[in-house]
Amino acid sequence: MDRVDKLLAAMTVEEKIGQLNMAAAGFAVTGPVLASKATEDISAGHIGSLLKLWGLGTGTRTRQIAVEK
Repeated sequence: MDRVDKLLAAMTVEEKIGQLNMAAAGFAVTGPVLASKATEDISAGHIGSLLKLWGLGTGTRTRQIAVEK
């Protein structure tokens, strides 16, 4: 079994479905703001990708949440 097959076998159906979800980051005209509840949804595995993400710091924080949770 290769690495991808092992990863997929370890994931729940909910986690697999979460990877298919895309959400907008919700940046406002006045500056960057992560969409409300986005960090919770990323931590729970309900969001697989985040669109309209702006800035290195925000991207880094978002990746940390996804990897660590």
